[in-house]
Amino acid sequence: QQNAVQNQTAVMIEIGTNLLNQTAEQIRKLTDVEAQVLNQTTRLELQLLEHSLSTNKLEKQILDQTSEISKLQDKNSFLEKKVLDMEDKHIVQLRSIKEEKDQLQVLVSRQNSIIEELEKQLVTATVNNSVLQKQQHDLMETVNNLLTLMSTSNPSYSLLAKDEQIIFRDCGEASKSGLPQRRLHLTFLLHG
Repeated sequence: QQNAVQNQTAVMIEIGTNLLNQTAEQIRKLTDVEAQVLNQTTRLELQLLEHSLSTNKLEKQILDQTSEISKLQDKNSFLEKKVLDMEDKHIVQLRSIKEEKDQLQVLVSRQNSIIEELEKQLVTATVNNSVLQKQQHDLMETVNNLLTLMSTSNPSYSLLAKDEQIIFRDCGEASKSGLPQRRLHLTFLLHG
């Protein structure tokens, strides 16, 4: 009976030892799994942190680019307004220049018309002057011929001696001189 108890005790001890060994093995496996899970979790957390940092960096870059774009848009708007103002000013200047040009063209046309009219008047005056000169010349010849004829036919109508000749400015002055009209010799001075 004692041997049976010892055998049972030995069996119980062996079973307990096996259970302890199995438990220890299970604990070791669980510890390994836990370590793997912890490592995986830590790696994921690091990746998440890196991703978050990268995301924050990208967001900052996007904000900076957005701000730069906004500045460029403001500058572009300013330049567009400046260009429009310059175009408006240029249009006004062009309109003013065109009006001045039109006015000058009108003045030039008017001056040309005046010049043409003056040229016509000059031609007419020149022709009239030539006609008057010819008429005056013909009249002088006629008067001289008459005086020569009168002097030849009647010596009392002879001309004054050269030292007795008197020059009058006009007929009125000659008439006031008191000299007999038959003693007056008329000479016309031509002014060209």
